[in-house]
Amino acid sequence: MTILHLRHAGISITSIHDFLVNDLHANERLVNKYINLNADELETIQAQVMATAFNQ
Repeated sequence: MTILHLRHAGISITSIHDFLVNDLHANERLVNKYINLNADELETIQAQVMATAFNQ
């Protein structure tokens, strides 16, 4: 959801990428994989991640 919120705030994709990778130390491969998805795709991925997290 961070990607979607930052996009809605008008932040550039490059700045979002740098923030996630450099500041939050997110996995760059995953950031690159998901950064260009549309809102519906991002929400689907978020739901899958949350479901996985709560099923463990």
